[in-house]
Amino acid sequence: MLHKLPKYLVWIGAFLFVAMFPVGELCAQNNLETLTNKDLFAYPPKSSLRATRWLHKADKFKAEGNVEKAVLYYTKAAEKGDARAQFVLSLCYNEGYGVSPDAERSMHWLSLSVKQEYALAQNFLGVVYTYHKENADYKKALDYYKKAALQGYSEAQYNVGWCYFNGYGVEADQEEAMRWIRKAAEQEYALALDAMWQGYYFGAKGLPRDYKQAADWMEKAIAKGEQMPQFYLATLYLEGKGVEADTVKALSLFTQSAEEGYMWSQNKLGGLYEVGIGVPADSAAAYAWYKKAAEQGLDGAQNNMGRCYLIGIGVEKNPKLAVEWYQRSSQNGNMYAMTNLAWCYMQGCGIEKNPEKAFSYYRKAADLHYAEAYLELGKCYLNGNGVEQNFAEAGICFHRAAGAGVKGAYETLGRFYECDSTGFHDYKEAFGWYKLAADSGSSYAIWRLGYFYYLGRVVEQDYNKAIEYFSKVCHTSKTALLNMGDCYRDMKVYDRALDCYREAYKRGKWRAACRMALMYEEGLGVPVDKEEAKRLLLSAVEAGDSYAQYLVGLRYIDGRMGKTDTALAIEYFSVAARQGQVNALYKLGDCYWNGKIVVRDYGKAYGYFLRAAREGHMFSCQKVGECYRLGLGIEQNDTLAFEWYMRAAEQNFRVAQKSVGDCYFNGCGVEQNDMLAFQWYLQSAERGFPVAQLVVGDCYRAGRGVEKNEAEAMKWYDLAAKTGIVSARKKLAEMQGGNL
Repeated sequence: MLHKLPKYLVWIGAFLFVAMFPVGELCAQNNLETLTNKDLFAYPPKSSLRATRWLHKADKFKAEGNVEKAVLYYTKAAEKGDARAQFVLSLCYNEGYGVSPDAERSMHWLSLSVKQEYALAQNFLGVVYTYHKENADYKKALDYYKKAALQGYSEAQYNVGWCYFNGYGVEADQEEAMRWIRKAAEQEYALALDAMWQGYYFGAKGLPRDYKQAADWMEKAIAKGEQMPQFYLATLYLEGKGVEADTVKALSLFTQSAEEGYMWSQNKLGGLYEVGIGVPADSAAAYAWYKKAAEQGLDGAQNNMGRCYLIGIGVEKNPKLAVEWYQRSSQNGNMYAMTNLAWCYMQGCGIEKNPEKAFSYYRKAADLHYAEAYLELGKCYLNGNGVEQNFAEAGICFHRAAGAGVKGAYETLGRFYECDSTGFHDYKEAFGWYKLAADSGSSYAIWRLGYFYYLGRVVEQDYNKAIEYFSKVCHTSKTALLNMGDCYRDMKVYDRALDCYREAYKRGKWRAACRMALMYEEGLGVPVDKEEAKRLLLSAVEAGDSYAQYLVGLRYIDGRMGKTDTALAIEYFSVAARQGQVNALYKLGDCYWNGKIVVRDYGKAYGYFLRAAREGHMFSCQKVGECYRLGLGIEQNDTLAFEWYMRAAEQNFRVAQKSVGDCYFNGCGVEQNDMLAFQWYLQSAERGFPVAQLVVGDCYRAGRGVEKNEAEAMKWYDLAAKTGIVSARKKLAEMQGGNL
């Protein structure tokens, strides 16, 4: 039984070509509508003159729309033994043209034509065996395709290639497939031309990527009236790939294709007019071309229409219409529109604010593997927007985005690991991600790298390295300029420090007033001037600077404000602390810890220390560790004590490094390890902490965690003794006196 082949199969094939260039997802196929006289008479079988005349008459009546007469003469010619007429009559019965559809008669006439080795009939019988619902037989299909192909019939040559490509009736062989498809293309068969230029353009299906070859085949396909290659050839001229860059030529091709209604070219033209490539920038023209493509259903153009209405490209801003276009584009599967729509829901722009909806659209875009959506999805998890807060999921999303090369994810991961509140605090990881982000041009990451070097956080403290990073962004970052001044101040290069502070202050960085106030107080690079110091501090306080509030609080304790007022000091500390000022938080914690100017309260002390510690304040990290070790203000926990000591120690805080050494030495909160204990003691001692110097001497003397070395022991005892450590002096005397 012969089945009529549905047209939708042709459209599926065309779509697959566009998407991934799978050559020959469909074989080529004849029908009466597409059959031309050129094809019909190209492979003439033996025929009588009368039969040929009847066939021409039939074609004439067909062209005039006289169906009955056309079929009459096709029948006469077919009955006279004309293979061409037999083939056409087979199509008539298959499609119900002028006769009632009759599969049996259709196959009868087709078989007669095939027996005469008529190429078009052989090819069509191959199609029948390919798509027969009950009895598909790819091997037979290939046999008939080959018979027609060997007669030079281009459509059959393409179909042979299709079989080899898909492994239908033969073992798959890309090289053989393309050999046959090339034969068809050389006869300018449209589907084969498409296969050739797409193969070279995408570097797929056994062909190397070769833009020059692609351009050559595109030209041939365009000559056959194809629009798609016209679009891609314009792209090559625009980018100068395989051809000499020529924006005028590109624009001409895009315009011609767009005016013929090709929506991809219309959308591309919109982009060119929007940014002014090859033409003067014209937002109105951009909008017009986007609209033409969008109205044809192109999802990318619909997304662009949303942008036009959102930010006013060639049309008055209208967030509500922007949302409508984003919705249409999203419904058509555009992941960029999904992300834009999510943003509208998150911001309440053009539609009622709905974080849950925003999250769902970010999720849809992420499920389509849009890496930028993973970044936004991670932010939702991080902040609990539209979904329950989940730091682990946030980290997973950030890593997926970063793994896909989203540069913004590098900086985000740096922040993620630097922040304590996520539960994934890791300065080393943060530094690594900031390094990647800085290499990608992130000003924030460059600033943070400078800050890590300034503090000696997981890297050796290096003021020059810090200045190198700060100087890269100080022209746009007032904070980087301030930090660069801090480096110069700590290096005792006071004139450079003051220059940085004055410039930052001039740009409105009130924190710089605090730095200058301290220099005027201490006479660093300037004559001592208490009044100028006070004036600078109060100006910063008036501007709401939290660090200035903290400094004024300190001065009300020690009287440098002209009087002592501890209550006012606590008030200033509290105001600064409410802004998250870590020094003020630490100072409040310290006040409640020692109970000198307020009633001692370890619970409050722990709370303030913890808030500052979560922002990375190293003194507070050490204090939180103390709270856990001693069980003051919080339940005793050696493991957490060790973790907090380590956070401070990683910032090269020598007291914390000694505490970490104690934990390893005594096995408190961590497995006992003499060697690690010694390493941490040594780091602390090398930074000048006298108690650590004494312990290092003990380690060398006893050979604990390090090879026994009396000379080294005496060296470290001597250093500790010079700072006033009595026990160090006694141990040194014992060793010098030989009483070991």
